[in-house]
Amino acid sequence: MLNGAIHGKGVHKVRWSEKLRGLSIITNNVVLGGRDEANNRDLMRKYGVTHVLNVSKQLKNFHPDDFVYLKINCLDADNYNIVADFEPARNFIKQVEDCKGRVLVHCIAGVSRSVCMILMYMMAEHGICLNQIYKHIKKVRPFIKPNEGFRLQMTQFELKYLGYSSVAGPKAGPDWRFYKWNALKKDAKRGGNEGSLKSGDSFCHIL
Repeated sequence: MLNGAIHGKGVHKVRWSEKLRGLSIITNNVVLGGRDEANNRDLMRKYGVTHVLNVSKQLKNFHPDDFVYLKINCLDADNYNIVADFEPARNFIKQVEDCKGRVLVHCIAGVSRSVCMILMYMMAEHGICLNQIYKHIKKVRPFIKPNEGFRLQMTQFELKYLGYSSVAGPKAGPDWRFYKWNALKKDAKRGGNEGSLKSGDSFCHIL
């Protein structure tokens, strides 16, 4: 495992000391990037990418002869229902995990659409709370910024799949302080890890 360690029965505790400016390793099986990384075949091979999840309507599949692709035509717009596109992405990423491959999840910049696909997957498939996985991704890719409509959808997704909100409290961070969520979160059941990750200790539990 690259810069990582395995702790506990059936649980991978992945700690990354390497931070990549363009391509960000989220877990052993999931890599996050944008258009430049998706178009760089040599970089993808260097980091062991076997599959590509393209969640940008505007971008073509750059290397269909070299990697296994799934393209979902998402738009980066506040009023776009990204949750509706989740199930095909979930099945694709799960297949990658099952075969011990590595999937590059990308949109144009790797800050909004692709981030939300990974957030939803980690919540739904692995039961990781929104606050924890969001802070993990932000630690390895500090410039992520899903649009406000997507962030609101992520809060509702967590409530549906996990039954509580980990981003309703004051420690969730500024990305979860916006008008529409502020109006709703006072009634949300709180739970999960609402605190901050320890300095220099970014992690994610993968079952």
